[in-house]
Amino acid sequence: MDGAELKEEEIVKLKRPYLTIKEMDRIITLSRSPRDRLILRLLSRTGIRVGELLALRVEDIDFEKRTLLIETEKSKEKRRLVPVDQGTLNGTQRYLGERREGKVFELTRQRIDQIIKDLGEKAGVESVLDFYTGSERKLHAHTFRHSFAVNWIRTLGSGKLVELSRHLGHQSIETTMIYLRFSPEAVHEAYDELWK
Repeated sequence: MDGAELKEEEIVKLKRPYLTIKEMDRIITLSRSPRDRLILRLLSRTGIRVGELLALRVEDIDFEKRTLLIETEKSKEKRRLVPVDQGTLNGTQRYLGERREGKVFELTRQRIDQIIKDLGEKAGVESVLDFYTGSERKLHAHTFRHSFAVNWIRTLGSGKLVELSRHLGHQSIETTMIYLRFSPEAVHEAYDELWK
C-alpha cells in the first residue's frame, strides 16, 4: 500500500473521534518528508496543541532532560514542561541539523491540517467523528491531541487524570474528564483497584 492508491472500500470513516496509537503511527510512517513526520510525531507523542507546536522554538527543547518548554496558546505567561520520548528527540535533532535557535517550524495551522488530511487519506483513514458534535470531520491536528488523551486514559487508567490534565495544560480537571467517556473500562479498573 506504500504510495499506491487505495480502493474506495479500503478508505474508512472512523466512528469515533480519536485514532489508536497504531493508526497514528501508520499515518506517520507514510510521510516521506522528515519535517512532516516530525510534526506528526510531536503532535501524537506529546498531545500539544497545533498553536503550541508552531510557537515551539529550538531553545525550548531540552535534549538532556527530554522536555519541551511549552508556552500555552491561551495564556502567554503560563508555560509548562512536557516530556518527550527519545525517538522523537532523535528525529528532532536530525531535522534541526546545526540550527540552535528560532522556531522549529515555519508553517500555518492550515498547512499542518492539510498534511494530516492527505496522509490520513493515504493511510486509509478519511475522517473521524467531531469530538464535541459527533458529526463527521476530516482528520486535523487536534485529532492527534484528542487521540493522545484518550490513549493515555485507555493505557494508564483514570487514576492518572490529574497528570494528564497538567500535561495537556488544561486549567480545569473538568476539561480533561471529557476523555473518560471513551474509556469506561478505565473508570471500572480504577474502581476495582480501590477495592483490591
